[in-house]
Amino acid sequence: MAYIKKHLSFDALINDFSNLINQLDDHRRQASNDYTVHDVMMSALACMYMQSSSLLSFQQQLEQKGVRNNLKSMFAVHNTPKTSAMKDFIDEINPELLAPIFKTYATKLQRNHMLKGYRFFNDKYLVALDGTEYFSSKSISCECCLQTKHKNGSTTYSHQVHTYWTLDK
Repeated sequence: MAYIKKHLSFDALINDFSNLINQLDDHRRQASNDYTVHDVMMSALACMYMQSSSLLSFQQQLEQKGVRNNLKSMFAVHNTPKTSAMKDFIDEINPELLAPIFKTYATKLQRNHMLKGYRFFNDKYLVALDGTEYFSSKSISCECCLQTKHKNGSTTYSHQVHTYWTLDK
């Protein structure tokens, strides 16, 4: 098995994300905070890490003791938030506040020469990112929605996650 440097280990990368999360302001009313910002955001990360198809299926997985233990041991979540609490909080987070983690991770990879093989044109890096759709509706839309016109004449409105950042050589 290949040696992984300590600062690129799962624990170190999770710790970097946790440190960023701890800097976020809590925009909720204090009286209605049943869960910490850390627990909500780390649970959301765990949901993606465990490749749950939805927050609801993630909550159902958490009913299994082993998955709940992983949430506590791997992601340092002390109080598991309910689906509605996670959704309500995450909906209000400005994605730009999470952008620094990409720079942190890319810098770590770059310093350890792990991106060398991905240098492309003019010493830029070639990186494929998966855009994720987080909203889709045939009836609800806003002026920022992407629109997909279907052959049957209907339209689907959606929002997708897109992250743009540059990393100098």
